[in-house]
Amino acid sequence: MAGFVGTVLALIALGAGQGLVYAVVVAIPAAVLVHLILQSRTVPDPANKAKQIVAWYPIGRLVAAAAVMAGLIAGLMVLSLGPDMAGYQPPSTRCCR
Repeated sequence: MAGFVGTVLALIALGAGQGLVYAVVVAIPAAVLVHLILQSRTVPDPANKAKQIVAWYPIGRLVAAAAVMAGLIAGLMVLSLGPDMAGYQPPSTRCCR
């Protein structure tokens, strides 16, 4: 919900481009990670077979998912800025003398 509200506020305050960037860089990865973190299931307790315990989503997979999303975001940023050094510099320094 917070990601949706933040995206809407970014769209209203900053415009469509910045709102989309906020959604892709902040809101969607956060929502996906929260969804994964909250996944659980009940499994038999290894010590007491008659008892059930809650098994949460494995932490290693959460870290892997976060790393994959960070790599995809970094790749998208490289593609959007361009392959040359001029794309990474502020607009005031792009002009030749």
